Amino acid sequence: MTDQHQNYANAMGTSGQSTPYTKRHRRNSSLWVPSGAPFTNAIRSNIVAPLEPLRHRFGRQHSAASEREIMPNWLDSEIPRYKLPNYHKYCDNKIRTTKYTFWTFVPKNLWEQFHRWANLYFLMIVGLNFIPQLQAFNAYMGIIPVAIILALNAIKDGIEDYRRKRADNRINRNTVHVWDPQTGRFRKMHWELVLVGDLIHVSIDETIPADIVLVRSSDPQGTVFVETSNLDGENNLKQRSVLEHCRKYCRTRTPLEPCEFDVKVFVNTPDKRINYVHGSMIYNTTGGTDLINRENVILRGCQVRNTTFVEGIVLYTGKETKAMLNNGFVRYKRSTLERATNKFIIYCVFILLLMCITGGAGSITWLIHYEAHDKTENIPFMVTYAASAVKEGFINFASFIISYQVLIPLALYISVEVIKLGQIYLINQDLDLYYEETDRRIECRSLNIPEELGQIQYVLSDKTGTLTENKMIFRSCAVSGIDYEADPSAAPSTDCSEQEVKLNETLLHLLHQLDSNALDDTNTDSNALFYFFLNISICNTVMAHRKPHEDAIEHGYVEDEVFYVGNSAFHIRSEQYDRPGSSTELPTPMTPTPMTPPATFLQPPATPTAITFSELPTPSTPPSMPSTPCETKDPPTAINTPTASKQYSFNASDLVRRISSLGKLKFLKRDNGKAKRIHKPKTKERIYEAESPDELCLVFAAKAYGFSLQNRCPESVTVEIPNKNSLSGAISLQVPVMKILPFDSDRKRMSIIVEFGDRILLLCKGADDEVISNLSQEFKKSPRGDFVIENSRQILQKYANDGMRTLVMAMRFIPQDEYETWLENHERIEATCIDDKDEQISQSARLIEKDMELLGVTAIEDRLQDGVAETIRALREAGIQVWVLTGDKLETAKNIAMSCQLFSPQAKELLIDEQSDIDMLLSQGEVFNALLSGKAVKLLKEGDRGMLEVVRRSAAILCYRMTPAEKADVVKTVKKHLKGKVLAVGDGANDVPMILSADVGIGISGQEGLQAVMSSDFALARFKFLRKLLLVHGHWCYYRLANIMFYFLLRNAVLVFIIYWAQIFNGFSGTDPLDPLYCMLYPIIFTSVQPIVYGACDQDVSAKTLLEEPRLYNKGRLGTVYKKRIFAANMIDAVWQSLVIYFIAHLAYFDTECDFWTFGFLLCSSLFFVNSFHLALLTRSWTVPVLCVNVFFCFFHFGFFIFYNLIATPGIGTKDIPLNIAVTAMSSKYFWAVLFVTVVVALTPRFVIKLIQNKINPGLVYEEALRRKSRSISINGSVNGVSFPCSRFVL
Repeated sequence: MTDQHQNYANAMGTSGQSTPYTKRHRRNSSLWVPSGAPFTNAIRSNIVAPLEPLRHRFGRQHSAASEREIMPNWLDSEIPRYKLPNYHKYCDNKIRTTKYTFWTFVPKNLWEQFHRWANLYFLMIVGLNFIPQLQAFNAYMGIIPVAIILALNAIKDGIEDYRRKRADNRINRNTVHVWDPQTGRFRKMHWELVLVGDLIHVSIDETIPADIVLVRSSDPQGTVFVETSNLDGENNLKQRSVLEHCRKYCRTRTPLEPCEFDVKVFVNTPDKRINYVHGSMIYNTTGGTDLINRENVILRGCQVRNTTFVEGIVLYTGKETKAMLNNGFVRYKRSTLERATNKFIIYCVFILLLMCITGGAGSITWLIHYEAHDKTENIPFMVTYAASAVKEGFINFASFIISYQVLIPLALYISVEVIKLGQIYLINQDLDLYYEETDRRIECRSLNIPEELGQIQYVLSDKTGTLTENKMIFRSCAVSGIDYEADPSAAPSTDCSEQEVKLNETLLHLLHQLDSNALDDTNTDSNALFYFFLNISICNTVMAHRKPHEDAIEHGYVEDEVFYVGNSAFHIRSEQYDRPGSSTELPTPMTPTPMTPPATFLQPPATPTAITFSELPTPSTPPSMPSTPCETKDPPTAINTPTASKQYSFNASDLVRRISSLGKLKFLKRDNGKAKRIHKPKTKERIYEAESPDELCLVFAAKAYGFSLQNRCPESVTVEIPNKNSLSGAISLQVPVMKILPFDSDRKRMSIIVEFGDRILLLCKGADDEVISNLSQEFKKSPRGDFVIENSRQILQKYANDGMRTLVMAMRFIPQDEYETWLENHERIEATCIDDKDEQISQSARLIEKDMELLGVTAIEDRLQDGVAETIRALREAGIQVWVLTGDKLETAKNIAMSCQLFSPQAKELLIDEQSDIDMLLSQGEVFNALLSGKAVKLLKEGDRGMLEVVRRSAAILCYRMTPAEKADVVKTVKKHLKGKVLAVGDGANDVPMILSADVGIGISGQEGLQAVMSSDFALARFKFLRKLLLVHGHWCYYRLANIMFYFLLRNAVLVFIIYWAQIFNGFSGTDPLDPLYCMLYPIIFTSVQPIVYGACDQDVSAKTLLEEPRLYNKGRLGTVYKKRIFAANMIDAVWQSLVIYFIAHLAYFDTECDFWTFGFLLCSSLFFVNSFHLALLTRSWTVPVLCVNVFFCFFHFGFFIFYNLIATPGIGTKDIPLNIAVTAMSSKYFWAVLFVTVVVALTPRFVIKLIQNKINPGLVYEEALRRKSRSISINGSVNGVSFPCSRFVL
């Protein structure tokens, strides 16, 4: 074996030996792909598994177990993975969102297609055509059009399913490190191969592949932070913790050895409850037991944040994970045009029955009149199938159903779907809907409702992240009732490059004057300043690091003098590296952090100044405590993994030389196709990691003012604060943390309890109403307290008027005995496992968060997105009523509504909270801007007539304090009671119910995950793109599809009516002069591509005009194009065109020697050119593709008949047509004259009527065209502007 092959073999297992159940990949040697199960298992997964739902539905039901028992997969290294108990008991981790498999595609797709009544109708027609007495044409030829339509639909469905399969594969082929018991290390494995009971290792910023219970993390205390935005849309990080008995493995001195980690896990069976997991882990070696709850479990789809790595045991995989169980099906949305078309199809069926009945009656009458059954021998070419005229008439009645089947447009559905695909493609290519900053373009996820964009009457929008940036910027603060608003012209602080913080120079000067002599009992404002900024700097969960997290598992490992990294293996000599235990071993062990002494000022290295605790400020009495200087260090980011015994540090000069021989090692970055070397400057700036953008914003603001968060660990927080007596201008303060009370939506505040000298300090921040209501009575009654509270209320109102998000800061010193009593009760509640545990913890926190003193308030701006105001104004001008649904309080929501121009300045703002408000408003006759509370929304949901009338008369509506369920209720109410088309737009998981309930759902790909995007019909990067999407693309899609659907119905009706008129002169026998093959292919091939190109590309007016004149949107919003009266007018026009086509040809060749086939060729040509020029009259925008397609099919029409005449014989199932019929006819000038006259006469009524209509009652589009034409003439002095031929306007 060569060295190269030996290296590869070592990379895959032991030296030169392949494992008994591992496939070896030459190009991907680091990927672990266990060998598959036998072929019978593959058959089960591909054929039997898809039938499992039927077995569960109709088969015998078995009682389900209340919990599942999970055995570890790593205890026996000799058992192949496909023989593990967990492999057979539980599903795999492969995600399948496809509808079909290779084996089920054909039967399942046909089953779904024949759920459409139209397809069943045509299948019936094919069956009837196999009856000899009813044959209108060759039976097998009748299968051709139906087969083509079914095949095209199947291809479309297959492509869509293939796209889903590719998306599934992208997810299933993600990799995660899984413990391999044979090699004794973590190895990369595809997600789809992960099993229940596996031990997996997930690094920072990676996504969890399955639901896991935590057994180890890089944090010594076992704390893990995860982002759940993919599940619930919340950007705030959630804290999870390792099981208690496993926390010893989080310390690097006690690494986890899986081979000795013998456990058994019991957990509840899979269910949809996201926040519920109940179980236990039994440690067989020690006999201990840990209870498992939601705090110890991370769900699939979460991302690891602020934690170098986590390790856990897989509990649920694949379709049994909570994320997949809650991944509900998106309801099928049918457009208004589709529903209206179904009604028109029914009308066509009635017309068909009427024609068949009259045809059958005419047949009976003709047969009786000519005594056909008595004189059969005297009537040449007369074939009868029954003994009487009446029976023959019924047979002809059935044959007419086959002859007239084209009246129901077989190709309508597939043609419309192809048109919609073309429209979606062109929308996707619109660069105006591309957002460069995030590299996102519009994503059209629903392919069947683009025309709905042109009929929207109500837009219901979320606020945060949809209208705003969801990027928090610190704008101002007020301390002790004094507003320290930053100068708008001031330059941002240079100390915080990550955030734009504009400073107030007065406040900055006061803070930098803080020192031990100035902070005494009398200077209460200075005390408040200190505690205010201490509050915003430490009352949070922000972590501070000097270096980014880096998981050592990616650094490679050494085994048998071979260094493995990535997909490569390198030989090294033993003298080039140090064995384990040497001073150079990697990574460096981390010493457990000792308990921190009480709050201590830490002296900087270059600062000889020391400050004692007697110099610290308090609002009433300064604390007194001894000084205990200590040193803080950032926790190491490289933590030992279970493979630490196999990871070494060595002199890599030889390794570098060998790699360099393959090419110079450079760090390169692509920039516009060119490679550039990356220079990463060294920096000592702290890296802050926060659970929420609000917290991060406040920490950067505190840093800008001199209170810099340096380090945070479970026992203490270290802050650098300004001090003028220090040589460096700052000193460090280390504060021991006693308890953290996290934020919850019930309390609407967060608190941290710290040991401050010999006293216990509580710092609290939260919503104004919750914090101010818990201030102490002593503080409220004091003159200073009254001043601070009143001024703070006014400042809060001012901030709210400016659309700012506000937080209130407060503090309290807690007596020792009170704290101990409270802590004992609080810890008892935390240790229990009860259903209302969260509620009891919240109530317990309220008991300590009382009798506080107000410090100040902060103002954070959630900046309005660019273009929002212009978009809302344009939508309102288009006649669309815009609603904003938000969970914010009234003042903040109202001011956002004003800034985004939701509220009309000419209309009054009226708050509706009770029934009496409705009665008062109805008595007024003016238009107003309505603000609806939760009570008003409830009245709206109940269908209160007064409330509905108020909504109809409102210029704009703002609903505040809305929950996700209430948002969905509002959407459903608008659809039910106001009978309007509703578009809902949002960016978070809390907007998903609203998006799914709307006729059109828009997801904004913003800061709150992808849940809204995944549930939407269209995904946009910015709210401003909604303007062009509706006013331009929506208008075009509706206009095109409405016209083209009428064209399809008219086109087929003209063909059928021609056949009907021919029956008058053929004894109502069902025989017609039109070629049967051409009749079948005419709507599918000859006249299908041209309307498809028209439906995808035509423009009745330019995009610029539509954006400048939003009122043109009324054409679709009011549904003026697709009406019953216009359908009736088109059917009348179809009758006229068919009469002209048939009778002009009939009269032109009357009493001549024109043969049957030549006459039929003339009718086919007249039919084709009348429909082609009809479509030309509809076309408003002539482009090269449109022109080329029309010209091509004109030549194709004649070319088909020339070629068809040459090959048509009874041997191929066609009638024996005389040779050169088409060539002979086209050589006659008389043929072309008749063709020309037919086209002109057939289309003249439509042409004239449109001229009169444009003169008497022009539409909005025509009026705007005339206005722009007049303006062009006045500017140029001549008619050099837009030309307006009558053919550009459609009936």
